[in-house]
Parts: sequence; structure tokens; C-alpha cells
Amino acid sequence: MKKNIIHISVVIPLYNKAQSVANTIQSVLAQTWQHFEVLVVDDGSTDGSAEVVEQFHDERLKLIRKTNGGVSSARNRGIQESQYEYIAFLDADDLWLPDYLEHQVAMIQDFPEADTWSVAWGEIINNKKVPKTFYPANYRGYIENYWELPKKGSGNIFFVCVCVHRRIALLAVDGYDERMAMGEDLDLTYRMLLYGKAAFNSQYYGMYYNLDAENRAMKRPFPIEKKMLYYFDKYAKIRKDNPSFCLQIDSLILGMIQEYLYQGTEKKVTSHILNQIDLNTQPFRTRLAVRAPKLFHLIQQIHRLFMKQ
Repeated sequence: MKKNIIHISVVIPLYNKAQSVANTIQSVLAQTWQHFEVLVVDDGSTDGSAEVVEQFHDERLKLIRKTNGGVSSARNRGIQESQYEYIAFLDADDLWLPDYLEHQVAMIQDFPEADTWSVAWGEIINNKKVPKTFYPANYRGYIENYWELPKKGSGNIFFVCVCVHRRIALLAVDGYDERMAMGEDLDLTYRMLLYGKAAFNSQYYGMYYNLDAENRAMKRPFPIEKKMLYYFDKYAKIRKDNPSFCLQIDSLILGMIQEYLYQGTEKKVTSHILNQIDLNTQPFRTRLAVRAPKLFHLIQQIHRLFMKQ
């Protein structure tokens, strides 16, 4: 029996990426797997980004304009207006390799019980491609317990721009949390992994995250109310029910609050978070960073000086 052709909706949130969005779109249009639509959601750009998109003339490409509401709202708008069963996300300054969608279609076909499929990725630093290391290595299959995988020295195996999600599953978990502008991708990933199965291919690198791009979100300051850590309470029940998840997210959030502990700011928020976390379950390094942030910062500086010598 002939398999149905898999079509994918590609959602690109766009905000002031006029210098890079054309290359991003071209990396999609040049895919070896040509069964897709491209939804570029312009989130109120002011630098002419939308006009760059309008220069493309491809019936599969749709430009959606909206007032600025943040990357989460832009991605959710793309989900709402998508027409296919599978949705892939790509940021407006990143590039897929030409056979990325072809590999993801193969993952969907080979691991049909999953709701999320992902591949390996790397980074572009000073115009050089640097592959990330992943565990499990040399692997292609279902991820049975993501929360217990080793994280130290490993890249995020469900990075937003190398994930394809089943649309019905994205809707079931209510999409991206629009309160968040930083950490929103991890939040969505966690909820998707708690909802259904996922599969990962560490044998194939599908994209390189562009750390050299303009107007990167990671370089912009965000108030704490826009960050994942501010909404730590939303995970209370699953932290209680799932010890492995609890250890992982507690470690992540403790890493996120270190800057506030060092600066002595946002004490109400940080105290509320620390009152919920059992530090005795964390490694010595994390406990030191929380209990003696100034000393920990000094040790880090000294370590960096020695590493440069």
C-alpha cells in the first residue's frame, strides 16, 4: 500500500530580522522534501523584515502580520493558521540543511507513535560550524525517559528549531505559554514530553544555530516576569509526581536564578523558588552557587583566568 505523502507546516516567527530572514526562508524552499507550507508570522517588525518576505513569490509561502506580542504568541498564531498534521519551527536567523525535512519525514514514518521528533544540531560561532555533543550518541529511536538522560556536556536534544511536532498534540498542551519570552521553548518541550512519546536522531545534524545573528533574543534584556523561572509554580504537581522530572527542572531553574542571587535582586521571587527546592538533591557545585553566589562567581573568574593561560 502506498504511504500518504507527509506534508509539514513550517512556522517562522519574525521580529526585526531583515538581514537574515531571506536566507532562512531560502533554506526551507531549497529542501529536498518539497511537501510543505511556510508560515512567516511577523510580530510587529519595524526594520522592514516583512517587506523582505514579500519579495518571495512562492504559493506555499504565507506572510501573517500581527501586532507585537512576543515569540510565543507568534508561534501560536502559526500553529492556529497551519493546515497540516505536522509542524516544524524555525527561527528567522537560522538555517536548515537541505535534507533536514527529508530526515524528519523518515523519523515520522519510522517512529509513528511519537508526537515529537528531533535531530542533532550545532552552532555557528565566528562563522564556524561547531557540532554539539549528544547523549544518547549514535542513536536513532524513541526516547524512553528523557529526564534521566545525562545532561552535562550534552546539547538540548529537543531544541526548538530541529523539532517537528504533531499539531494535535501542540493544541492539546495549549501551545506556547505566551507569558514567556525566554525559556518558552523549554517549557513547551517539557509539556510535550510529558504529554506523549518522542524520538531522536543523534546521527544526523539538521541545522546550525546562528550565534552571530543580529537581534538575538538571548542578548536582549527581559524582565523576570517574561522568563520561565518566574512561573516555576506551574510545575508543582508534576514535580511531586515525577522525581526524575523534579531533579531536572530544579537544576535548570537554579541555574536561571544564579544571576539574581549574585546581584541580590528579585529576592521575593528567588526566595519563593528556593523554598520549594530541596538543595540536598543537587550537586555540590549547584549548592555552592546558591548558598555562596559571590564566592562561586569569584571561583569561576579564577578558573577562566587559568584556562586562558
